[in-house]
Amino acid sequence: AHPEILVIITFGKFGAEGRDAVPLLMEKLKPAKEERHRAIIKSLGGIGAEARQALPLLRAELRDPASKDRACAATALGCMGAAAQEAVAELSAALKSDDDLLKQEARIALDKIKRARAGLPMPKEEDF
Repeated sequence: AHPEILVIITFGKFGAEGRDAVPLLMEKLKPAKEERHRAIIKSLGGIGAEARQALPLLRAELRDPASKDRACAATALGCMGAAAQEAVAELSAALKSDDDLLKQEARIALDKIKRARAGLPMPKEEDF
């Protein structure tokens, strides 16, 4: 992978400790090309609830029918747990999509948000 993408991915691996990178990641998201775009979304998800300021961008990504990264955005929102509560409408709408991966990721994200709001432990994260 391109060195810049490796740096982007590393921010997400820091989890909440990567919070200081969120403004930079948000700034780079819109003009980013495909592979970098997806890496930024994944990093925001990896940072989790500490990336809540990126919620409007992730919600917009989920609503964009032209986006190839809608399922990735749903996964990132799920990683934010209860902090992503305001995205429940977009995630619920995604359940009606023809895209099976998007539907699956939206269902998982909604479950994670619901569990987090109820104070239940989040399921063990696979490497996102």
